[in-house]
Amino acid sequence: MVTKKAFAYLSLASKMGDLLYRELVSVTRSVGEIYNHGAYKELALVHIPDLTSFRYHEGPFDPEKWLVPLLYVGWLEHPQSFTTGNVTSTLLSKLNAMVSQSNSAYPGLSFLGWESCSFCIASGVPGWCVISESCTNIFVPGNRVVYVATGGILHYIETHSYLPPADFLAAVSKCPDIDSNEYRAALRLANPGFTPSCLEEVSREHLEKTVAAILSEVKQKQKSLNTPCPKCGHQITPAEIRRVSWDEIECPKCGHRFSAAKL
Repeated sequence: MVTKKAFAYLSLASKMGDLLYRELVSVTRSVGEIYNHGAYKELALVHIPDLTSFRYHEGPFDPEKWLVPLLYVGWLEHPQSFTTGNVTSTLLSKLNAMVSQSNSAYPGLSFLGWESCSFCIASGVPGWCVISESCTNIFVPGNRVVYVATGGILHYIETHSYLPPADFLAAVSKCPDIDSNEYRAALRLANPGFTPSCLEEVSREHLEKTVAAILSEVKQKQKSLNTPCPKCGHQITPAEIRRVSWDEIECPKCGHRFSAAKL
C-alpha cells in the first residue's frame, strides 16, 4: 500500500524526472546541431535535412555502401522548419504498412529505444512525447536513388502536417511490400543490379540463420562440458552434477559414484 507521503515523493520525483529529461533533450539538440554543422557531421544525433546524403550509422545507413545516392527523408527536429501540407490517406496507409513490414522483415534496421518528439516537447505537450515507431527505419527504392526514412515520419505527418518531398512520396506509392522478393528486386534495380550485403545481413532470414548457427555451436560446447557416467554411460550435464565429496560425483540416473578426475 502506498502512503500519502510516499505518493507525494513519487509525484515529485516524476515531475523532477520530466524536467530533467526536457533539459537533457535541450542540451542534446544543441550539441547535435553543433556536430551537424561541424567537421564531425557523421556523429550528428539530430536534424538531417530532407534529401541529404548523410552517414547516420554504419551498414545500410552508410551512403558509401550504395552505388546511388542514399537520401534521408523525415529526420526532423525542433527548431528546424519543414514543409507542411496534406498527404493522402492512401499514402499514409502505405507508409504505415511499410514501417510494419520493415520491422518484421528487417529487424536489424531497427534501433534500440524510441525517439521523443522535440516539436511536441517544445509546444508543451506533457509526458515523454515518445514516438513509438521511431526505432524502425525503411529503405525506399526510387529512380536511381534510395531513400531512408525513420518510422517517426508517420507521427510527423499525422501530428505536425509534415509533407515529405514529392519524389519520395512517388517512390513510396510504387514500392512493393518490403517483405517480398519484388522489394529486393526493386532495390537492385534502383541500385544498378546490386543489393548491398549489409542490407541482406539485417534481414530476418539472415538473422535467424545466424542465431541457429550460434545455438548449434553453444549446444556443441555444452556437450563438451558433460561428464559421462562410467557405469551407465549417461551424459551428466553441469546442472545435474551431484557432488558427494571433494572428488566424487553421483550419477543422477543410476546412482553410481565415481571420481570425475580419473576419467
